[in-house]
Amino acid sequence: MEKALAAARAASSKLASDIVILGVVTQASTVTTYVVNGYAAQATLAIMSLALGALTPGLGAVVGQKQHARAASLRHEMLLLSWLSVTAIGSTILLWNRSFLYLWLGTSYYAGFLVNFLITLIMVQTVFIRSDAYVIDTTLKLRGRVVVAAVAVLVFIPLAILLTWFWGIVGLCLGILGGRLVQTVSYPLLANSCLGMPKRISFRYLLRHGLVMGLLFAGSGYLGQRLVSRNWFEWVMGVGVSGALIVFVAIAGGLSAEAREQLGRRLRTMWLQAIG
Repeated sequence: MEKALAAARAASSKLASDIVILGVVTQASTVTTYVVNGYAAQATLAIMSLALGALTPGLGAVVGQKQHARAASLRHEMLLLSWLSVTAIGSTILLWNRSFLYLWLGTSYYAGFLVNFLITLIMVQTVFIRSDAYVIDTTLKLRGRVVVAAVAVLVFIPLAILLTWFWGIVGLCLGILGGRLVQTVSYPLLANSCLGMPKRISFRYLLRHGLVMGLLFAGSGYLGQRLVSRNWFEWVMGVGVSGALIVFVAIAGGLSAEAREQLGRRLRTMWLQAIG
């Protein structure tokens, strides 16, 4: 209980709008449940933000030299890395978050499959929004992004308050997803425009990646409701083995041979830079 309250206080100290809305509309125990269920997703977002931020200076240098074709290629690699990361981590969260909470705090803190699934979708949505936000920022063409972000806030706040009033944590998650939908649709178009690319979205690209992610999420969510680790060793081993398997399936099913080669080159470059 003390750990849960500490986690809730830590999250609340950041004055996150979702925490504030949930705290005002519902009660403190609901905030605690929301925070601890989203702990793994929030940790993932922090790590992904650092990773994407580390790639931004290189992209900014290319954009500054007006090498738009190369910048578009780097953005594509960022999106591939983001997709692979959120697919693998999101599937692992759906598979093992229930066991994690059982071992950490006890059975009463797990909010159920729907909340776990919606929080995972929020993580996915946020990573892609930030990926394109970093790209737009490097071009210094910020007017469109500021306008879209303002519209997203105006949609999110009343929608989240209304839905939270009726459905609690589920309503809050739906409000976040709905409010940020403006950014989800607009940011890729703005990023394309900033890099001199056509203002359109490749639905064929989205279909393949979305299908693979959806199948992995569905399978992981189904198994996650039936698997409960008995101890931390079993949980760690399960996360490691299943995570490696999920990454393999995601790469094999979601990436073309060209994309796998491109991603492999980028990962090798990042590894050499890290150890050099």
